[in-house]
Amino acid sequence: MTSADLTAAPSAGARTHATWYCWLLSGLYVFSVNVQGNVVPFLQEAFTMSYRAVSLHSSATATGIILVGLFGERVAARRGRRRSLWLAAGGFSGGGILLCIAPAPWASILACFVTGLLGALAPAVTPVVLADLHGPRRAAAYAGQGIVAYCYGLAAPLLSGLAIWLARRGAGRCLRRHRRRAPLPPPGLGRARRRA
Repeated sequence: MTSADLTAAPSAGARTHATWYCWLLSGLYVFSVNVQGNVVPFLQEAFTMSYRAVSLHSSATATGIILVGLFGERVAARRGRRRSLWLAAGGFSGGGILLCIAPAPWASILACFVTGLLGALAPAVTPVVLADLHGPRRAAAYAGQGIVAYCYGLAAPLLSGLAIWLARRGAGRCLRRHRRRAPLPPPGLGRARRRA
């Protein structure tokens, strides 16, 4: 996608590559934010976080979004729309990867902040690009963007739930195979050895 793709007006009702890019980028941003809500309870269990630390995750995302609301227009004007969209895609992708590999609560909170700060450029810049592309027919482009974002938002909890179910089912199968090969000792055996 070139800069000319972002400014060239399509024929009436046409969906260009730039239109689809904006729609999919908005959908992926909604997906990444919704997945965070499904992942944080598992992070709480893994890191034994307090409710205060858990609430910092959504607060970090919201703080990033607010900062984009205050300064996103300046960033888009200085960097250009194309670079801003790439920065948004890199931001929520990097935030998602950091959330997956976070070794401690501070890293997962930082991942949520990065997703909010850089990723929120997507919903800030894509409407402007769609308005430039579609002119008086921008309402139809906005409706398409909303439909795609809604579908991605619905897919996030469904796919994360499916992933959790498959992971637990796979872990159960692994445990059953392990028990067949080498039976586990009875539960009270370890306590009896410690007392002796």
